[in-house]
Parts: sequence; C-alpha cells; structure tokens
Amino acid sequence: LREKGVRQDQIIGLWVENSPWMMVGMLAILKAGGAYLPMDPNYPPERIRCMLEDSGAGLLLVHGQLEIPEDYTGEVLDLADDQWYQGEAANLEKVNQPQDLAYVIYTSGSTGKPKGVMVEHRSLVNLCTWHNRYYKVTEQDRSTKFAGFGFDASVWEVFPYLIAGASICIIEEAMRTDVDALNQYFEEQGITISFLPTPLAEQFMDLENQSLRALLVGGDQLHRVKERNYRIVNNYGPTENTVVTTSCPVQPQASVLPIGRPIANNRVYILDANQQLQPVGVPGELCIGGESLARGYWNRPELTAEKFVPDPFAPGERMYKTGDWARWLPDGNIEYLGRIDDQVKIRGYRIELGEMEAQLLKHPAVKEAVVTARKDNRNQADLCAYVVPDDTLDIPKLRQYLAKSLPDYMIPASFVELEKLPLTPNGKV
Repeated sequence: LREKGVRQDQIIGLWVENSPWMMVGMLAILKAGGAYLPMDPNYPPERIRCMLEDSGAGLLLVHGQLEIPEDYTGEVLDLADDQWYQGEAANLEKVNQPQDLAYVIYTSGSTGKPKGVMVEHRSLVNLCTWHNRYYKVTEQDRSTKFAGFGFDASVWEVFPYLIAGASICIIEEAMRTDVDALNQYFEEQGITISFLPTPLAEQFMDLENQSLRALLVGGDQLHRVKERNYRIVNNYGPTENTVVTTSCPVQPQASVLPIGRPIANNRVYILDANQQLQPVGVPGELCIGGESLARGYWNRPELTAEKFVPDPFAPGERMYKTGDWARWLPDGNIEYLGRIDDQVKIRGYRIELGEMEAQLLKHPAVKEAVVTARKDNRNQADLCAYVVPDDTLDIPKLRQYLAKSLPDYMIPASFVELEKLPLTPNGKV
C-alpha cells in the first residue's frame, strides 16, 4: 500500500466480513499511513456506492464474492491474493502524527445521504488507553468481535485488545442473533469480556453464564438489567466522539439505569437552548468536549460547523452538540432521556417516547417494547407500541395498566405483538 502511494489522511475502502481478513486490512491501511473506511457486506449496494463516491476512496480492499459498483473507477485489491504478501515483511517506518485520520465511519444523515465521520489517531488512542485501564485488560483476557464492521463499536472491539495482547474471538454471522448459541460459545471459548448491542444484551442477561467478568452494553437505551455474577457496564457515545463518551456499571435494583460519567479526557455538559449549564435534575442537550472529538464530517464543512461549535467553557476548544436529551443525577452520573427530536406532539402535548416504553417494560408480561409516533388517516399523530410479550398479553388489560400511570394522550392507540424486535446489521432496533 505504501508503494502504491498511500499517504496520511488518504481514505482506503475496506469491504470485508467479520473475519481475520478484516484485521489484516485495518492494520495494513493504518501501518501504510492511511485511514480505513469500513464497509459492511450487509449494506445495500446503493449505500456502498454512495460511500465510495462520497469518500473518493481510490483504493478498495476486498475479500469474498462482492459485486463492485459498476461506476467505481478506483483500484480493487483482493486481500486473499498471494502477490500482496511477497517481499519485505518488517514493520514500516511510522509516518503518522496524532492529528492524522485513523478511520472514517459513515452514519445515517437526516437528508437520507450518509455522512462520513473523521476520527483521528489521538482520539482512538484515548479510547484504547481508557478502556484497558478501566477494564484492567491483560493478555489473559478473551474478548469478542461481534459488532457489524460498519458500526463504530467495531473499532472498540479490536484496538484495545490488540494493544493489550488479549485474544479476540470473531463471532460467526449465523450466531449473532441466537443468544443461546452465543452463550454456549462464550462458555466454550472462555470469553471474559464482551460487547453486545443493548437489545441483544438484555436477552443475553436472561441466561446463566460462568465465563464472563464484564458485559459491555451500548448502542441503544438500556431498559432492564438482571443480577449476574459478572459486571454489566452501560456505555454511551456518538460516533462523533469515538465510540464511548460516558460509562458506568449498572445494578438491577437501581430506579434509574444511568449512562455514567465522562471517560478519561472527555467533558460533558447538559445545556439549555442558550448554552447555559443546567442544574442537577434539569433536562437539557448533552454536549461533549475533550480529546475524543472527531475532526468533523468528510466534505461537509457546513454540517461540521453546525454540530462542532466553539466550547463556551474551554476557550479555543470545540464542543459537539449531540441532539440527545439528558440530565445530571445527584450522584454525578447522567440519565439519558432520549433524542430531542424523539419528542413528539400528541393532541398538543409534547411527550417523550421513552417514557411510554419505560412504563410498558414495567409490566410483567412485556419483555421488550418500542413506541413510535405515526400519522393516522386524518394526518393526526398517534402512538403505536411494538411489544415482544414474555407471556400471554391481554391488550385491554395492558391499556388499563398504563392508564394508572400515564395520561390518556400518552397511551398508544395501537399495539403490535412481535416475536422479536427487528435489528439492523449494527444490532440497533
């Protein structure tokens, strides 16, 4: 790659499945001095085409039978081709500086076009250093590579453990949504620490496991926790702040399951609409400063300027506006309340969808629940609850149960029973 002219801040596409080839490609690109662009084979062809076009990636590393977009004009290198493994095998001289790009991850954009988040080496190093200290990772640990390759948690599952000399066990695609098979695999392989997306982690906690010492949860709001012989740690963070921003162990007896406190070298503010600090207990927008901030959005200077603003509390520094609604708790932890744009108006009342979900999950017959707002045939907004029952579900009785704690306008107009919640390739609902 270096001989092909790869240089600092050059984006190289990496289109591979969860496999050892993924590690080969990531390390090759970084050692050559470039920045890798992870592309999940489960993504639809149009999204792949859009990512390649927008990033301007002139090199694309692939593995397996993939349909390269017809309009892609860059060079395609097959990682399995023996010709790339001839010649000198010693480590190359380092060329990167802390402020150089390490990777670019595309996230969904409000316009329907994905946007590339640029993360620098220094931010990745900060994440890895905090992680290995906080979780006391050693070469004796055995971790998992579960997250979809295009999900930023994938970064978190790889680099800290490589740095610590720990083992990484790659979860096969067929096992990813089967919690019983996952649990058996964890036991057989002696997995000691693992990340699982929140919806799957909530199911996994129902099972007995003897191998884990820590289960890391994140990606969605955590609604329930069970007492287990391993530590359950809730994590929060946008891609724009290098995977993890806050973290804390959670207990089943807690009345609130918080997202924790800022990790090392991160600052978190809860601000009102005038960028003034909110007191403890008062909701506001969660904003972030510190060493984990991304550089911004690739080729989107206007959006970067809108979301990454001057930090009013640290002159010369930047602050990222997450669009998340949160509040400080008296013990110094933070409670996540949902997206600001998840606040919907029903019959003139502004409400939080998460509040209805929390009430539904308190019902003994409800295992999982998601509430959405949708327009009826009169173009009026109403609520729909998608429920995974833990037992036989009596909808009229469920409505009566909700009526004891929620006003009439917050009770869903319709209920849909599901066998399980549908998850994206990244493990989110």
